[in-house]
Amino acid sequence: MPKSSNQKGKLYLIEHYLASHTDEDHGVSVKDLIEYLGTMDIKATRKTIYDDIRTLFDLGMDIVTDKSGREDRYKLVGREFELHELKLLADSVASARFISENKSHELVTKLGKLTSERNASQLRRDTILSGRVKTMDVRTTTTMYNVDKLHSALLEGNPIRFRYWQWSLDKEPELRHGGSFYHQLPHALLWEDENYYLITTDPAENKRKNFRVDKMRDIELLPSESWPKEFPRKLDDLPQYSNGMFGMYGGDMVNVQLECENGMIGIILDRFGRDTLIRTVDDGHFCAHVSVVPSDQFIGWVVAIGGGVRIVSPSAVVEKMQKTIARLAAQYGAE
Repeated sequence: MPKSSNQKGKLYLIEHYLASHTDEDHGVSVKDLIEYLGTMDIKATRKTIYDDIRTLFDLGMDIVTDKSGREDRYKLVGREFELHELKLLADSVASARFISENKSHELVTKLGKLTSERNASQLRRDTILSGRVKTMDVRTTTTMYNVDKLHSALLEGNPIRFRYWQWSLDKEPELRHGGSFYHQLPHALLWEDENYYLITTDPAENKRKNFRVDKMRDIELLPSESWPKEFPRKLDDLPQYSNGMFGMYGGDMVNVQLECENGMIGIILDRFGRDTLIRTVDDGHFCAHVSVVPSDQFIGWVVAIGGGVRIVSPSAVVEKMQKTIARLAAQYGAE
């Protein structure tokens, strides 16, 4: 058979067809492949298709032959990502607030190209709740570029400077601190509360801070040699720090002792991890020693739990709880 002008691309086209039209539950026949190649003006016979499939198998494609029907059907079953892994990624993309709805659809479509067309349709599920707040497209683009820049800074150990904005009462973004730059030492990126945050040290205040990545503007990487020697580039307590944050408000970590009813053990371990130090107080109570940033959000978390958890120490955090209770009582007219 004389070769057509498109023969050089035949192996690639067969690979593409198998990738997009087959999976563990669906196969294609030699006839299907011959017809598909025909639409590309490529002539093929059964023998050449058998040879091509054998070549692709030898090159590492996990192609299996299903002999259960009247004719053999071929399936590509081994892929870089399993379907359940792609579903997890697609749901994460769809539910992330910092990714706009348009960008979410675009990314899920790209994920679908890593599996068959049938499986790809399962990724396009309605995982976004009706009425859910999603960021605007312009903020999505900004966040993507910001994350890329910040990864470079983290990799190379660069201090950074940037401007930071907030919403005004007119529902317009306005720069904080009169548009002045923030100078920070970046340590890690964290995805929390459906947003990206940058954990930093403020060298001027010698204080740890967190910044919403989508609210950062004009990020500039400063020379790595300008990192002050008295501040470490890496923080060993980042996992504990992230567990101890409430609402992503930064600050210093404090060891707090909580007296809890026994029924609260699940809530404590889910929030702070199984390594939390637990000590029995009596038959109905235990004491948990946790490291937290004692922000208003932490106080609110304890209040929301109800009477099953009580802050025991340190005295400064107990006093903060007392002041919060007094403020709320006055605010709502309690006597």
